[in-house]
Amino acid sequence: MKVIGLLLLCFFSWSVYTLNGAGEKIISFPDVNKPSRFAVDGDRLFINEQFTISIYSLADNRLIKKFGRQGEGPQEFKISAVMNLFPDGLAVISYCKISYYTRDGEYIREKRAPLHFYPGARILTKDLFVSLKNYVELRKSLWILDAEFNPIIEVYKEKTKHKFGEFLGNFWPFTAEGNRIFSVKDNEFQVGIYDTAGKEVAHISREYERIKYTPEHKEEFFKHIKAQIPPGNPDAYQRIVKFSIFPECLPAISNLFIANNKIYIGTFGKENGKSEFFVYTTDGKFIERILVPLTPKYDGYMFYYPYTIKDDKLYQLIENGTTGDWELHISGIKQE
Repeated sequence: MKVIGLLLLCFFSWSVYTLNGAGEKIISFPDVNKPSRFAVDGDRLFINEQFTISIYSLADNRLIKKFGRQGEGPQEFKISAVMNLFPDGLAVISYCKISYYTRDGEYIREKRAPLHFYPGARILTKDLFVSLKNYVELRKSLWILDAEFNPIIEVYKEKTKHKFGEFLGNFWPFTAEGNRIFSVKDNEFQVGIYDTAGKEVAHISREYERIKYTPEHKEEFFKHIKAQIPPGNPDAYQRIVKFSIFPECLPAISNLFIANNKIYIGTFGKENGKSEFFVYTTDGKFIERILVPLTPKYDGYMFYYPYTIKDDKLYQLIENGTTGDWELHISGIKQE
């Protein structure tokens, strides 16, 4: 199920507020339409629209570059593009190809990719990727792929074989940073840290009581799915309802990403209205537990607006329910 609609940025106004004494900044984007992902790198803001990427300067609010459009030609994307930052530039993975750009958005080259190439693949080097071997497999395996997208090293394979239609069956948080791969293991609070040869060099594990999957979670899931289905396809929602299978418990880990030489591991847990994260060093040493004020899309807490953490600040793109504008919220995060 593809997320419908991403982010349209043409013009924006800059507004700064202080909320509840927290020093929160809010940058308003009046022309934005449902962003799916974004990234912050230094003073650069990279925003992924369905078929376009926009690069902004956060220093002076200037649009640096906007590129991409729907199509099958050079610098065109047939199906929703997935942005991927890596040390030497920016890559966009779309249907059967990967396109490379500089960090300023200047086009470099395109390369054909196989049909099964996973849109969420990460770039290790110009010649290596880390990816699910085939994201429709019922037992998922994480592989290092060579420059021709051939799987050459199996990094990790899940013990569980999933069922067709299983809720979160294709859910597998993993990422890469520098010469390290970080992958959640099965549905437990375990993260393997691997080198580019696929060798596990460190391991994170902690006792964690997984949250029971409730009827309220199920209701929120269907609410989320219904919002993603485009008009004119009324049968799609009923098919999903019919074939969906739900677990007894949610996975222990909901998200995993690297920022400022730290691993941020999110859970589905909440406390005092905030979301639980555990912070580790990139070699697996525990630092702290924090509670982050994520804003959910719905009344529950399973589906959040796009967010990231950088330089001990939370960045989140949130739709203003009153004005309909999208806003970039920037706030500090503190140990609880």
